[in-house]
Amino acid sequence: MSGEPQRDDLVDFYVGDLKNKVTFLDGHFNRMWTRFNFFLTIESALFVLLFKPLDGISLRQHAVTIAPVGLVLCLLWYFFGREDRYQVALQRRLIEGTVREIKQRLNLQEYYYPGQTDGLNSENLPPVNLSQGRIAALSITKLAALFPLALVVIWLGVFVANR
Repeated sequence: MSGEPQRDDLVDFYVGDLKNKVTFLDGHFNRMWTRFNFFLTIESALFVLLFKPLDGISLRQHAVTIAPVGLVLCLLWYFFGREDRYQVALQRRLIEGTVREIKQRLNLQEYYYPGQTDGLNSENLPPVNLSQGRIAALSITKLAALFPLALVVIWLGVFVANR
């Protein structure tokens, strides 16, 4: 008996590895969107507070007080979103590597992993229309970092306009 792993053992290993990686990515998505919703709720409350009239305080004074808080929170949110997006890209790359290995070992020509968007042939893609489609540069996971960055610009504008 040789010390080399059998072909079936390697395939089982890679399939188990793929399951673990997909499970981890799924959990990461859940954590990522929980964080996104947390920050979105806080930012929404700040925007409401920004326009809530307060006795004896002008909107201008109020904005100069609230805008820096919103700005700092958005910067924090951006760094969380940026890290989340990096982790998503990393996990997807690891999944791609495992799938590549499975395809090679099982001699599969066409096998697509969960969430794969690149490399699909046109017959496997859903039609693009008014209600569905994809812009890779603005994918939903990229918005986890881009959205708070856009709010940074808005908060800066509020602060500068009321200074």
